[in-house]
This record gives sequence, C-alpha cells and structure tokens, in this order.
Amino acid sequence: MLSLVLLFFAFTVIVLGHRLHHLDEVYAMALYSLGLLSGIWGFSLVPSTIQLTMGVLAIGCLQIESRQK
Repeated sequence: MLSLVLLFFAFTVIVLGHRLHHLDEVYAMALYSLGLLSGIWGFSLVPSTIQLTMGVLAIGCLQIESRQK
C-alpha cells in the first residue's frame, strides 16, 4: 500500500512541478527531483507483477507514439 501512495505522490509532485515550471525553474527542478526519487522508491516497493505491467504499458505507449510520427 505504501508503494502505491509513493507512486501517486510522485505523479502529483511531477504534475505540480510542471505547472510551476513557468513561474520559477528552481522550484520546478526541486519538485521534479522529489517526484523522481519518490517514484523510484515506490516502484521498487511494488510487487513484481505490477512492475512488469507498468513496464509493458510504458513500452506499448512508446511504440504507439513512435508509429504516429
């Protein structure tokens, strides 16, 4: 459960950092770093089936995007 909370927190912080990017670079970079670290930490705690599922979805999204270009 903690892993999913960390992944959700990472997603929220990265979105907030993206919105703050237009105001100030320093705060956006700090939030991106926090989101990256908590995302890696949360990803390492989830079960392997969820890790594999997320990996397959990420690769599928990359392939779909590359075909559209």
